[in-house]
Amino acid sequence: MLRELLAALLGHPGDLFHCQSVVASKGPHSTAADSIADSSGSSAADAGADADAGANAGARQVRVSRQFRVAEHLPLLHPSERDLCNRLLEIGAAYAELDHFASGRSRSPEGQGRQSLYLDALKTAMAVVLDEYREAILQLEKRLLSEPATQLSHIHYALSKFRLLLPYLLGLVAAVEAIKDAPSSFILDLLFTNLACGMPDVREALLSLFNAVLQVFYNQLSAWLLHGRLVDPYNEFIVYERDNNSAASDDSDPSLSETAIDWSDVQFGLRASLPSLVPRELAKDILFVGAAVRVLRGGDKSSSSKAQKITSCRITHDDEQRFAADLNHARSSEFRTSNLAAAVVAIRTTVASHLWALVSHNQGLSRMLTMIHDIILLRNGALWMLLLDDTSTVLCSTPTANSEFDLNAALRRAAVACNLDNNAEFAKCSLRLSPLENPSAAASSSRSLTLARESLQVAFQIDWPLTLFFSAAVMSRYHELCRFLLAATLAQRRLHTCWKRLADVRQPNLPVLHLRNRLAFICNNLLQYFQSDIIIPECAIFASTLESASDFDTVVAAHGLMLEQIARQCFLGTPAILRTIVEVWSACHAFCDAVVNSPTPPAEIIERITKNFDRQWDFLFRMLSGGRGQQAGVHVAQLLLRLDYNRFFSERIVASANISQPSADAS
Repeated sequence: MLRELLAALLGHPGDLFHCQSVVASKGPHSTAADSIADSSGSSAADAGADADAGANAGARQVRVSRQFRVAEHLPLLHPSERDLCNRLLEIGAAYAELDHFASGRSRSPEGQGRQSLYLDALKTAMAVVLDEYREAILQLEKRLLSEPATQLSHIHYALSKFRLLLPYLLGLVAAVEAIKDAPSSFILDLLFTNLACGMPDVREALLSLFNAVLQVFYNQLSAWLLHGRLVDPYNEFIVYERDNNSAASDDSDPSLSETAIDWSDVQFGLRASLPSLVPRELAKDILFVGAAVRVLRGGDKSSSSKAQKITSCRITHDDEQRFAADLNHARSSEFRTSNLAAAVVAIRTTVASHLWALVSHNQGLSRMLTMIHDIILLRNGALWMLLLDDTSTVLCSTPTANSEFDLNAALRRAAVACNLDNNAEFAKCSLRLSPLENPSAAASSSRSLTLARESLQVAFQIDWPLTLFFSAAVMSRYHELCRFLLAATLAQRRLHTCWKRLADVRQPNLPVLHLRNRLAFICNNLLQYFQSDIIIPECAIFASTLESASDFDTVVAAHGLMLEQIARQCFLGTPAILRTIVEVWSACHAFCDAVVNSPTPPAEIIERITKNFDRQWDFLFRMLSGGRGQQAGVHVAQLLLRLDYNRFFSERIVASANISQPSADAS
């Protein structure tokens, strides 16, 4: 009977020990399995709701599809012996399930047909753990052959460590198989979390499983960080290759563009589900390093011109050896996120310096930045003044087939007047008419047709390697700023033109002149605020950083901060203020349209424009006054000082409040 018991413990029941098919079973040791999947459900929150639900399902039901029991027709067994045999048979049933899992013959429908490097590593490591159990059974069989009088209690004692270990591992397998296409983050988190175990034998087995799965992650990580290659046949690594459709949709979302890189022909991004042992900031560093190494190695099938530029900035053999040594150090020691982060940061520092040398070659970045700031941020006022005066008619009408040609012809004429016609960077600049990107501008327009000024966009042809710096997300932010500043500048120029037209009238209309002066006052001070108080100081701060920078990271971070500060202080991130400013520009254009039609526009038109402007301006001034000391802080105070230097608007608001208060009391 003991020989047949040993066979049953290896998953081969016979006449004395029967196999019973069950859906699920909770034995006396299922508490260990419950704790496994319960903890995995909390640790793998990033794996998604499906993973959590599956882990909890695995915790509540140890999915043993077979159960071994002593046959009922054995009358000579004492009840205590029968109970002891049944407890041993629970180990055999658990072993049978684990052996099926390790050999790739999972009984779970969810576990069949799955392909995963991480799952294969887990199965291989599980087979090694089960070898110890098989060795223990072999030693018991040898003892039975040499000592036929061996007692059942001795077998129970010899296998006592496995009464905890195998059901615990079975709970882990159940949690993994409960999830169809379980992500690598879930498997890593499941093993890493359960390393905090108070049972030495169980922890030792879990540690061997975790290290085996972790080696797969390290192999993929090494290929990515050292060679810029994705060795990920089953889409499990934290970095993935993006298709063009997802890349195009993500460019408009700043939060998504932070976790994606499109430096080469192949674009990469971070998965939404990351292992808890790899924080998102560390994952961003990993993404950056691999993409940079790919660029520096010419992994995107570079052209001959690209290859020549890369040659002087390639990663040296000494750098590669140092990178490998840093990774091997983190790999050989017990896993700690801090060790991995230190290795990745060390690699990133070196790679960023090489990337900076590539981007700043021959001062190309500095010249392109200067030109972009002069054109897109409207720092070259003379050029834009000539251009807007020359294209006023085109910009204030609906686009035609020749509108873009006329605009670019005017741009070239303005460039000749400003001695920019021979500038290599300026030659890459052009004007385009594109669909509206600013919803607030579209919402504020009551016309069914879009005017050319509302869809005007400055386009730059950015050559490689400057495309590494001027990404699609960066240029999108520049275009947003340009469209906003251009609307203000065009309104200002049209108001100046109207002043010339009104000055030629022998008997000027005082209400019309007064309204024009008020509109011009607001436009002039807002533009002065945008340029003198925001753009010029922020660009100067960035220029000082650019001069002292020695790595790509520092410059990109400073450039991103500059754009963020300009956009925030220009109220692009405050929808209520932005909409009101756009309405003020609309009032300016409505006034100019009325004056263009007639130097003495009808009184009702002027009255309507005045009422609309007063309403928008009062709302804007109240918003700015209420936001003093918040968000933009000092800059808002500076703007209010420009607009309300003699306290005229403040006193008017107080007076209107005092007038409305008695009427409210009387009612």
